[in-house]
Amino acid sequence: MNQLSRAIKIEEQCVLFTGRLNTFTRKGAQQLVLAAGGHVLNYCSSAVTLLVAGVIDKGLFEPQRRIN
Repeated sequence: MNQLSRAIKIEEQCVLFTGRLNTFTRKGAQQLVLAAGGHVLNYCSSAVTLLVAGVIDKGLFEPQRRIN
C-alpha cells in the first residue's frame, strides 16, 4: 500500500486529471492511481469522484472590462 492509497480509499475513486501537473506527467500520475487500485477517466463524466486540478494557464482567463 503506497501513500496515495493510505490517504484516501483510492480503489473506490474514479479520477480525472486536469491542468498541468508540476511534479508528475499526466501519464505518471494516472499510473499511480491505477497501481493503487483506482480508476482513471480522460473525460468529464458523472462517474468522476475525484478531480485533480493542476495549474491552469492564466492566459485563458482575461479580466472582464466594464462597459459603461
